[in-house]
Amino acid sequence: MSKKKNHFFSSHKKSSAMFISLGFHAILAIVAISFVVVSTQIKKEAQFEPKKFKRPKMKQKQLKVPVKKRKKPKPKLRKRLVVTKRRIKVPNIIMPEIYGIKGGMASGAGSGDGLGGLGFSMPEINFMGAKAKGGKVCFLVHFGIATTSVEDENNPYTRMTAYTIRNRLADLIKKMPEDVLFNVACFWLLDTDAMSPKVIPATAANKQRVLDWMKHTNPLKGEYSHNFQSYRGNRQIRNAKGNWPTKVDGLAMPSVSWVYPYVVPKDMLDKYVPDAAHNFQHWNRAVAWAILTQKPDTIFLLTNNYVGDCYKKNSPTKMRDAFKEMLTDIYGANEKKWPTFNVVVLSTVGRKDSQEFAHHILKDMFGPLINLTKGDGSIIKNITDYMNAEEKKMYKKYKRLYAQ
Repeated sequence: MSKKKNHFFSSHKKSSAMFISLGFHAILAIVAISFVVVSTQIKKEAQFEPKKFKRPKMKQKQLKVPVKKRKKPKPKLRKRLVVTKRRIKVPNIIMPEIYGIKGGMASGAGSGDGLGGLGFSMPEINFMGAKAKGGKVCFLVHFGIATTSVEDENNPYTRMTAYTIRNRLADLIKKMPEDVLFNVACFWLLDTDAMSPKVIPATAANKQRVLDWMKHTNPLKGEYSHNFQSYRGNRQIRNAKGNWPTKVDGLAMPSVSWVYPYVVPKDMLDKYVPDAAHNFQHWNRAVAWAILTQKPDTIFLLTNNYVGDCYKKNSPTKMRDAFKEMLTDIYGANEKKWPTFNVVVLSTVGRKDSQEFAHHILKDMFGPLINLTKGDGSIIKNITDYMNAEEKKMYKKYKRLYAQ
């Protein structure tokens, strides 16, 4: 029989379990010791602090520039120059007329002697409502029967119209600057008479000359019809008409004191109005006088009617074309250098449709020529609008005595 083997663990069961447990825990201890513990540290942001150190201070060196001392010169005595004013006599030189330049030698728009050429602005002139700028101006005023009476009723009431117009013209000329050149002509159907043969500066002496020229014309009282009544049969005036400029002096009331009568030369008539039935007369003769002899830059016309082939259908355009040709010959083709044509139409005293008639005359009859020259126009609806206080008082008195 076989003998049974004695095992150590079987005989010591409890002891062997203990040893196994100890071994297992020993292994766990070794493993636990072998682990590395990781710790995280948060570092603060790096801050840079500048190191303070002393910089060496350099002493500023002063530049030494050699300066030469100059000796001040002794003041020199200067001789005082005394200027004595000497009056130099200027010879009276008559320059020839220059065609093609606005206003010839006396234009205010750059012709050499005038206001515009030296940079002066031309004054604006308001003549009975018509406004225009000018340095060389012609006033053409109707002094005939149409402004002094109505249907031959010659009395102070109807003559107040001409009286007021004359006074306002005088007032306007009194206010003009002395460097403005001007001239005046009166007209009616058969005559155009100038105050002067050429334009004159608006000095005090020449302004008084206008007053002296008009002082006897169309007075309020007296037995007469109009300014030109005394001209009929006057041989001196008839002879002077064909010899411009010829002065006729010593005229009696009710006319102006002296005249330079004018008619358009025949060669000018044949050139500009060869087919006209009455040639140049009334207002258009006065305008032709201004253009052909005075060459202004501004023309003012005061009338109450349109005469000169006036009842022909194409008269306004015909007259416009005639003056257009004349302006081109005298001033040149540049329309900007032409004078402006400005018209004042007087409503006929006592006429029922006077305002409508005046509007027709201004717009339809004078309109083509006004538009051609870029001028202006106005209508005197009531002459009392242009009277001063004293004149209105007189007007009311005469109206009460003479008006029907």
